[in-house]
Amino acid sequence: MSYLTLLRPLILGCIFVWSQAAHAGELCPSLGQTELIKLARQRGPLKLVFFASWCGECLHHLKTANGKNTILIATFDEKPAVERVIRKLAPKSDCFTDEGLSTFFKVEAVPTTVEYRL
Repeated sequence: MSYLTLLRPLILGCIFVWSQAAHAGELCPSLGQTELIKLARQRGPLKLVFFASWCGECLHHLKTANGKNTILIATFDEKPAVERVIRKLAPKSDCFTDEGLSTFFKVEAVPTTVEYRL
């Protein structure tokens, strides 16, 4: 039996753990309708704050965003720019990147706040 045959399960396991950790450590994972419904079922009514990293007024909203029922959703933006802003401001609310929610809620400008309940 070769070393490669013996090491293959270990290597594959390490790759799997690394990929899961990378995804779990994502600062602003994507959020679509299905995930939003799950969050609303868990937390109750939600306040969705749509923002962009380049929007000055949005940055004020991010500084004051607070609580487990406030969800920050980056839209009209690039993920690396969003994550830089989130790291810098460190809001106390969860951050996500938009996966079709701005279209669903007809968001045309940022900042936009939407109350969402099931």
